Amino acid sequence: MKKNNNFKLEYDKDGDILYLTRGKLTKEDSEVYRVALGDLIPSAERKTFPPPEGSPERRNKTGKIGFMDVIKQEEVVLKKDAKSFPNPISTQSLSGIYRDQDYERITALVIFDIGIEEPYRNNGYATYLKLRAEELAQEWGLGAVVSAYLQSPRMRRISRRLGYTLYDGGRKAFKRLNHC
Repeated sequence: MKKNNNFKLEYDKDGDILYLTRGKLTKEDSEVYRVALGDLIPSAERKTFPPPEGSPERRNKTGKIGFMDVIKQEEVVLKKDAKSFPNPISTQSLSGIYRDQDYERITALVIFDIGIEEPYRNNGYATYLKLRAEELAQEWGLGAVVSAYLQSPRMRRISRRLGYTLYDGGRKAFKRLNHC
């Protein structure tokens, strides 16, 4: 591991760059890691999810092709035997209705952001990053991956195709990994 301008740089076995981006958000939080695809560039130069002016994120690095931010944390997900009910209010709902007892707390790898720069979209990079998240979760001994803040129909489709279950009105998705 190399130290570089407040970043711990670490190259994983696939050649992606995995590094600490923001440190702990609060004393209780885990470290946030970024998987960067392509050459490292300042985050302020990215067009996809650009950091706002004055944000400390502007001092971080990102990948020229894209990035994924992940954190190990406790998350509320559906139990294995949870059964959904149709949403009586909307037939357009992205996920069913679940009872409170259908949820449980687990420690998971949580994906906060996946961003692929425009020239590199539609080449499988977002799918690659989601699959890489599953590998990281297994390497870190975690039994599930949660995608928080799903914002686009494309990411929902990718998640479903990869076997993720949408919940929280389609804003989140999770997948239990085989080893658990």
